[in-house]
This record gives sequence, structure tokens and C-alpha cells, in this order.
Amino acid sequence: MYKKALIRIERFIETEKNIFFLIAASIFIGETLIMLLLRYLPTFSDWTEALIDSSLLSILIFPIIYIFLYLPLKKSMAEHKLKEANYSYVIENIGEGVGIADTNERFVFANDATEKIFGVGKGELNGVRLDKFFTKESFAFILTQTKERLAGRTTEYESEIVLKDGTKKNILITAAPQFENDVVIGTFAIFRDITEIKKAQETIRYERNLLRTLIDSLPDAIYVKDSKCRKVISNQVDVNNMGFQFEEDVLGKDDYDVFPKEIADAFFADDQSVLQTGQPVLNREESFFDNKNQRQWLLTSKIPMRDEDQKVIGLLGIGLNITDRKSEETRLKLLESVITNAT
Repeated sequence: MYKKALIRIERFIETEKNIFFLIAASIFIGETLIMLLLRYLPTFSDWTEALIDSSLLSILIFPIIYIFLYLPLKKSMAEHKLKEANYSYVIENIGEGVGIADTNERFVFANDATEKIFGVGKGELNGVRLDKFFTKESFAFILTQTKERLAGRTTEYESEIVLKDGTKKNILITAAPQFENDVVIGTFAIFRDITEIKKAQETIRYERNLLRTLIDSLPDAIYVKDSKCRKVISNQVDVNNMGFQFEEDVLGKDDYDVFPKEIADAFFADDQSVLQTGQPVLNREESFFDNKNQRQWLLTSKIPMRDEDQKVIGLLGIGLNITDRKSEETRLKLLESVITNAT
């Protein structure tokens, strides 16, 4: 019952209007009771009546102020401090840099992760302007982003910072406008150190370019098919074998889109053998007719490609053109037959 009463009281005092009404009513009722009381008491001097009036009114009003103003205010302040403590804990332990800068691009707050990213000690970023860590070009770009925030827009972009010791870092910045009374007073930013990610991307890009150069430079047909036997990589030799000019023309196609059915059936059978058994097909002789209707022979090997769980997800094909060798074999057999018949 006591808790229900407290809940009702809290609901009642949720608005300033209710609190004002309560205090005004309490003063009016208190003064009325005091005036009635003084009528039945002996006559006192004006000063004494004023003293009695103020004392009794204070005694009557104090519980009202204590219960309806002091206690709710105390509770609100405690909740506010708890929220601030929780926010502070989250910001300091979030693992990503969090900072606030004013409209002059000076730090007014930076958590430990931000200070670590910028390579400074505790509190050393406060009051420091951002241009101390950015090149002239990078800082000019940041100023253009600041204009976006002044317009109330959030932006995300990459930039490079230079630390005091000359070390360079790549960071990803998510910057949102900070408002006060609907006016932008600064920037709330999240900083992520992506230096290692950028290095890994550069390494992957270099290795991919190196592999692509190797694939395109080999005299053999090199291709990759997915689990549905569609081309996803094709070097120029393979593109030419399929009767096209550019790799873009063959990507996504299977052998049935290019070759006659009887030839495509043979290619498809080998592909399925590799994809379903996980065993390579090595040095298989295959033939097809090119766009000049000339028969071409390939010595083909198909090797399964697996993901990190060792599941077959496609195949790598290598085709060595042996048309000249097959022609020479045919010529030698014909010559051998002529010699045999002659003797």
C-alpha cells in the first residue's frame, strides 16, 4: 500500500504545474489553519504573531517540500549520476575511439582509445586542434566534412593521421553533429584504427594483381568455375578458345552457352566428377571446334577448389593446346600406314 501511494505521488509531481499547485494549496491551507488557531489564543503583539505564523507555516510546509521536492530531486540527481557513470564506463571501455570537438576543430573530450590512436597520454588531446595530426590536404577535407555537420548531417570517411613521432595511421571517422538548443556546437566522432586492415587490403590487392598477371601471361588456358560450372575467371587464351574477345563476355556462362551439346556434355561430365568426388581430373584430352570451325585439342587438368571447411566450391581448369602435336601424331600414323602398305 505504501509503494502504491509513492507511485501515485510520483505520478502527481511529474509536472511543474502540479508541484506549484500543491505548494500554493499547502500555503493557503496552512495560513487558514494558523489564522483560525490565533483567534482562539490570547492576544499577542504583531511581532509575536508574525513569529508564530512563520514558525507554524514552516512546520506545515516542510513535509510537503521534503516529500514532493527534496526527495524526488534527490532521486533524480542520483539517477542522473548513475546514468553518467554508466555512459562514462561504456565510452571508456567501448574499444573504439570516442571524441568531441568544438566548431573550431579542437578536442573537448577524448576517451582512452582515442588517445591511444593519436599516440598521446591521458588528457593531452584536450584543447588540441585536429590540424596538428593531419596533413594540410587531409585537414582541408575534414573542414569540408565539418560543413556537412553544421548542416546537421552525419558523415563517414577515411583519413590518415601523423603522430608526434612521424608514424602514420589510417583511421575511419564517423562524425555526427552535436546539438544544443537545436544549434550545432561541435562534433561527436568515433575513431577506428584501420591501419592493419588497409595493409591487409594492400597485400591482398598486390597478391591478386600478381596472380592475375601470372594467369594472363601463361600460354595455357586458365579458368575457374563455380559449383554450378559457370566461369568466374577466364584468361585471354581461354576466352579465345570460347570464341570471344573479352573476359566479361564469358563470365557467368557455362559450356552449354558456348559449345555444341555433345561437346558440352563431355566437359560437364568431367566438371561434375571433380565437384562431386573432390578428385582432380588430370591430363584429359578434349577437343572442340573454334569459331573458324577448326578442331582444337586440349590436354586438360581440372583441380577442385575448397573453402576453409574443405568443402568443394568450384574448380580450377588448365588447358594446354596440343593441336599441333595431335596433327603431327596423325601425320606420323598416316605415314606409318603408307609405309606398311607399301611393303
